[in-house]
Amino acid sequence: RAAGGAGRFLVLYAGGMNHNAAVAPLLAAAELVRDEPFQFVIVGEGLQKSALEEQARNRGLASVVFLPFQPLERYGETLAAADLTVVTLAAEATFASVPSKVYKQMAAARPILAITAGANELERLVRAAGCGFCVSPSRPDEIAAALRYAAAHPEELEAMGRRARQYLEGHCARGPAVERIEQALQPEPPLEPLPPLYRLKMALEWILALAALVVLSPVLAALAWWVKLDSPGPVLFRQLRLGRGGRVFLLYKFRTLRWA
Repeated sequence: RAAGGAGRFLVLYAGGMNHNAAVAPLLAAAELVRDEPFQFVIVGEGLQKSALEEQARNRGLASVVFLPFQPLERYGETLAAADLTVVTLAAEATFASVPSKVYKQMAAARPILAITAGANELERLVRAAGCGFCVSPSRPDEIAAALRYAAAHPEELEAMGRRARQYLEGHCARGPAVERIEQALQPEPPLEPLPPLYRLKMALEWILALAALVVLSPVLAALAWWVKLDSPGPVLFRQLRLGRGGRVFLLYKFRTLRWA
């Protein structure tokens, strides 16, 4: 809070500045609200920190302060000082990562601005908890709009922070997490006997599939020969896939990648 200045709305990003993070859009939004009472504090290190500091200098963003990682014993105090905490995820990592810092922000009962592309686990978490805002990294204007809304609605922000903590305790704490794992490991109930019409349908599908295999066997043999000539390695590619009803099945297909 000492780095933020009195009377200013403090926006905090605390974490790594690496390729998975998308901190640059936050700087673009800071430029849009440069004449408004916002203070941006970016705490951490990483490969992109020097470039981000240079961007802030080139844009003349006096409202942006960079700090090194803080001691672990001060981490909770650092989060608690923020009016709004920020978690970011680069578009390239949309479905590959969930930043762990979001759980720490929720544990600190702080409202969250999630800068991330939509329809991923980070957005699902923030929306399910009702604990903040989700904005695309490609829309700094919407990030600025979310900042203005947050600053104008302090009571709503406090409610978001409370919901963040409540959701974390109810869904992500050890007890609920272990309970869900136990439920997932429970054996499935025995299957009920199939109705006669369904058994007839399955029999017809098997007969048609076998007939198709016989008819197409020359084509399939030619494809297998072509794959074998194209590159060394197995002709068929096998992989476990998740099917209907959450059932896992083994998929076979002709290999389309070169065998390394």
